Amino acid sequence: MIVNTNDMETGSVMLHLNLGRPNQPSFVLVIRNDHCYRLDVNQPHREFPGTHIQWQGDSMDDERTRDARQEFPPIPKDGVVHGEEYAATFRAFAKYLNIDTSAMQWVDPPERSAL
Repeated sequence: MIVNTNDMETGSVMLHLNLGRPNQPSFVLVIRNDHCYRLDVNQPHREFPGTHIQWQGDSMDDERTRDARQEFPPIPKDGVVHGEEYAATFRAFAKYLNIDTSAMQWVDPPERSAL
């Protein structure tokens, strides 16, 4: 999904999906080829045991991270992940970033069960 940020820079919000681990997607906001925000679902990161959000602070060396397990729709840790579960989390991530998805046309990724 291509977006315009408040300062009119063009960016994109996307789903990164490893089909070998469909229960661990990442949702990313990219502006000027930089990952500005990333939501990693069911993936541990340093002090956070699962779903967390990362973003750049004031400099490239200033990466910030916080627990986000209670803020976004869950993706099941086992079994098949359905497209509507990815879509709900994608829309929640976009809403968190103040991005309107009302005109978005979602296409489900292939369904695979977690290994």
